[in-house]
Amino acid sequence: MRKSQKHIAVSILVICVLCAGVLYFYHHPLYVQYQKIVLNKEFVCPENQNSDAYNAYLYRFIKFYADNYPSMKLNDFLTIRYNQLVQHNCTTTLANIANNDSGNATTSSDTGDTTMGEFSQSPNNVSQ
Repeated sequence: MRKSQKHIAVSILVICVLCAGVLYFYHHPLYVQYQKIVLNKEFVCPENQNSDAYNAYLYRFIKFYADNYPSMKLNDFLTIRYNQLVQHNCTTTLANIANNDSGNATTSSDTGDTTMGEFSQSPNNVSQ
């Protein structure tokens, strides 16, 4: 094997190892936790942003949980989302939820045992 062929072989090996490392790191618990922190820092109350920005953030938020916690129950996800609204003091959105809670809000009986993985597979739920 010539010297140039060895360099090519080594280069390909290094690229393969780096790609495998990146794929492993993407789902590593520390990186997932980091992504949660970033999502939380980027959060802006829905009433304080335009609909395009709101939809873009909501898409990333849902996709993050669907990708990293596919077996999470939809009710648990909704609780996380609600707690995020409370944590950031989104009073207008929380008031809207409270006003709609009398009959139009999603309840645990509506979502049952639906998981984030199942929810994200429905074409009407996560699309952009």
